[in-house]
Amino acid sequence: MKGDRERCLDAGADEYLTKPIRTAELFAAVARLNKPEARSALPIIQTAEAARSSFPAVFDLPAALERIGDKETLEELARLFTPACQQLMDEIRRALAASDGDALVRAAHTLQGSSASVGAPGISRASQELQKLASSEHWIAAQAVFAGLEREVDRLYFELSTLLHTVPC
Repeated sequence: MKGDRERCLDAGADEYLTKPIRTAELFAAVARLNKPEARSALPIIQTAEAARSSFPAVFDLPAALERIGDKETLEELARLFTPACQQLMDEIRRALAASDGDALVRAAHTLQGSSASVGAPGISRASQELQKLASSEHWIAAQAVFAGLEREVDRLYFELSTLLHTVPC
């Protein structure tokens, strides 16, 4: 519910996670609370198969094709998206470093829309979360969301570079 995060943190909670609980976010939150030096540590996953099953797909190819219409247009959008996304990630990084909520909201909002268009719902949701955190000036939580966003963007770049060239026409 709107405002729950703020109420919980204001009441003294050290962390706040929303449902559905994502294993990686849970482990990262526990690591931050237990070991200050482990703030950027990623959870250890035993096998590659476990890693794949722990994370939802970063790229929804069928939805992207349905939204865009054809493979060629999707490929062109992906070619435009990649450098634009990197620029937005740089803007978000600078806004976080400067605690500039307005700049963070603008860049995250733009990334939210463009990632939804290219078929990346997780990036879109993380961008939306960054906007909320920027508006409420929860900078530590925003940094944590951004760390996850960086991982998702890297995964998307990989998916776009491999999957787009194997889509049947």
